[in-house]
Amino acid sequence: MFSGSIVALITPMLNSGKIDFFSLKKLLIYHMHSKTSAILILSTTGEGYSLNFREKCKMLTYVLDFCAKKIPIIMGIGSSSLQAILKQISFYNQTSISGYLISTPYYSCPNQVGLYQYFKKISEFTNIPQIIYNIPRRTGCDILPETIAKLSKITNIVGVKESSGDLSRIKKIKFLSNNHFSILCGDDINIVDFMKLGGCGVISMAANILAKESDQLCFLMYNKHYYQAEKIYRKFYQLYSALTIAPNPAPIKWACKFLGLIKTYKSRLPIINIDKKNMYFLKKILNNTNISYQEINNF
Repeated sequence: MFSGSIVALITPMLNSGKIDFFSLKKLLIYHMHSKTSAILILSTTGEGYSLNFREKCKMLTYVLDFCAKKIPIIMGIGSSSLQAILKQISFYNQTSISGYLISTPYYSCPNQVGLYQYFKKISEFTNIPQIIYNIPRRTGCDILPETIAKLSKITNIVGVKESSGDLSRIKKIKFLSNNHFSILCGDDINIVDFMKLGGCGVISMAANILAKESDQLCFLMYNKHYYQAEKIYRKFYQLYSALTIAPNPAPIKWACKFLGLIKTYKSRLPIINIDKKNMYFLKKILNNTNISYQEINNF
């Protein structure tokens, strides 16, 4: 159901820490014009963990109103509390969102049976398509391919964002899962190998500044034009790596500010701005990749 280049959108903020809706509008226009397959808001890159429920509702309402069904909107949700998840879903179900990205619960470290019951219970509270988000380095919880495959048999659990870093899992998930189940790459640097092994796209942090390039790369990989795809990948490999020099989303926010997409690169604590050494390093990489600054600034 979900495929291609899905941007994990940053949440632009003013120096006060409030959401910068002017810059948010610019980002949305950029992605609607760049053939981005869908927009994911308020997940890891979007700092959903640092916004309160009222702020999340306000941002979601703005995004849905502005996009007016022109592009699918996916809502990121994460919590250690099932009840907190269900409370959010009870509100979001009333909106026109296209899907949820729901992370494995952090801190509690459940076993695989607990994880299956957790996602199954959530699926019973909504008809909206649900993507499982597996990112054990952040949650301390790893959902295994066999559990993902079992969950794929539930009608509205339609995909997984796999960010474990273990590429050997991709074929196993594809072999065991429902035929229409979406297997999405969670790390830009793995996109080529991930899609060769059976992935259908990426939920991309780098697409915040490489929207058209990410869409083209996914299109070429999906259609098995590997030589052309790898040329694009090699061009941006250093940038993919550089965007991980500090905790996400600090580097990508600085890059967005450098390219003129947002006013400030402010994040909320505990995320802090990248230091001057990393700013210089990232600036050098961005200049070397020849991203079209003028085209981005036209938005």
